[in-house]
Amino acid sequence: MRRWAGLFAVFATALAIVHVACSSDEAAPDESVPLPDRGAPEAAAPDVVVPADAGPPCDPKKPFGAPTRIPGLDAAVMVATPRLSHDELTIYFTGREEAGSVARLMRARRTSLSAPFGPSEILTSPSSTSNDHDPSVSYDDQSLWFHSGRSGNADLYMAVKGAADFGAATPISAVNTDAGEAHAYFWQSGSQLWFTSDRASSWDIYTSTGKGFGPPKLVAELSSTADDWQPMITEDGLTTVFASNRDGGAGGYDLYVADRADVGKPFGAPKRLAEASSPTNDFAGWISADRCRLYFSSDREAPGVRHAGYVAVRPR
Repeated sequence: MRRWAGLFAVFATALAIVHVACSSDEAAPDESVPLPDRGAPEAAAPDVVVPADAGPPCDPKKPFGAPTRIPGLDAAVMVATPRLSHDELTIYFTGREEAGSVARLMRARRTSLSAPFGPSEILTSPSSTSNDHDPSVSYDDQSLWFHSGRSGNADLYMAVKGAADFGAATPISAVNTDAGEAHAYFWQSGSQLWFTSDRASSWDIYTSTGKGFGPPKLVAELSSTADDWQPMITEDGLTTVFASNRDGGAGGYDLYVADRADVGKPFGAPKRLAEASSPTNDFAGWISADRCRLYFSSDREAPGVRHAGYVAVRPR
């Protein structure tokens, strides 16, 4: 349980929505028999499809436009780390009803890209009485990934969709350690789990590949001596977006993006998205397959108190 006491103090005062440290004094919930730790889903690499109503392509070389609140999300719910389904009609996020309340796995739905999201709902079966954070869904919508403090430490979990919805969660034992593991994101085309861990020192980005998951590997070209959080990779494997407090930045955590020409090559140097960053904390979420829409969360409107969800769109 190393370094947790310091993390609690920082997150309680600066972040309001705790993303990584999960309270160690919360008892693990009574749950049904967990699903087997099946590792990566056995599914063919999907064809990446841009939603039909996404409109004309944007210019991916241009900066994103000014961020605006994600339309339709309940203003009474604090939103962190918004991540979307591949059709962009369902948004998953960490939600809190008020500062200091338990973090919940939540989602909201909409009927089209131009429509606002409907009411927020808690993902009941995978959730616990502990703090559950940063849900993301696989490209085929069949697996849910998140991290939780239900074991007394920050560990990664997954849940598989059944006939009605996602079932009970099971820990990903192949990657969890006595250190912290958080911010899970599954890249289905590469059969690769992306996550962050403080197993070495600072929070760095790791990957684990294949069914059952192999030994985690540090993504060295993205690492720094600072903390790097919430990695997300586009399904073609060519772009990653994450949050970091490296380089001073605009202040707090800022958004960074890195690209590569081929999935067999390392990413180029991460670049800070100045147009989306603020003097407070900006947490990474999700970028669309066409690189036109960036979803993230920030406490820029109420620093240190509450986070909200934002979207920034590149010009066409």
